[in-house]
Amino acid sequence: MLSSMLMIVVSSAAADRTWDFAAADLDAVELQLDAADVRVRAGDRVRVGVAALGDCEVEGARDGRTFRLELERPRGSDCDDVEVEVTLPASVAGRIRSGAGNVSLDEVAGSVTVRTGAGDVRGSARSEVDVRTGAGNVELRGLSRPVRVETGAGNLRLDFASVVRGTIRASTGVGNVRIQLASDAPVQAEVSTGMGHTRIGVPRAAGSPTVVKATSGIGNVTIEG
Repeated sequence: MLSSMLMIVVSSAAADRTWDFAAADLDAVELQLDAADVRVRAGDRVRVGVAALGDCEVEGARDGRTFRLELERPRGSDCDDVEVEVTLPASVAGRIRSGAGNVSLDEVAGSVTVRTGAGDVRGSARSEVDVRTGAGNVELRGLSRPVRVETGAGNLRLDFASVVRGTIRASTGVGNVRIQLASDAPVQAEVSTGMGHTRIGVPRAAGSPTVVKATSGIGNVTIEG
């Protein structure tokens, strides 16, 4: 539960609730959701909005320089069609934890961490991204910073808009991994699959500032420049 919380029970037909902060007021936004679709976009201010049908318990509170939102679907309630929309400035980190639901990133500039039991993660980000989903596809484009992406079952597609100085990690238990780098500059690459094919279409060189670690339990792994 949140300390010093503001608790809103979103009920009856459609209902909305929005929180708004200046970018300088916060360092992070944390979401703890039973199940919801989430959209994160870039902006100059921090905004967190919830839209839902039925009886949903929504608790939001600022704790120091972090805003925390919790959303629960009470047993036996008709809470449904839950959508959460977050606007993040580059200086504010987003941390999302959901039992189930899809996550969409729209030109996000602040660092983003996603943990979901089941759901797809798609969109574009210019920041560091850390995604772990139990089951779901991950497709991210416009990347320019180190990323870490893991799924228990699903395909991974990462497209980079500029050369990364750091480590790119991509892993799936069952599915294909495809990493499209911004150039054919040499990389350090560690690639493996338990059952499938691997292809590295860029030069490999020890000491390269770009490190790619990509694995699949069952599936193909491809790196292209």
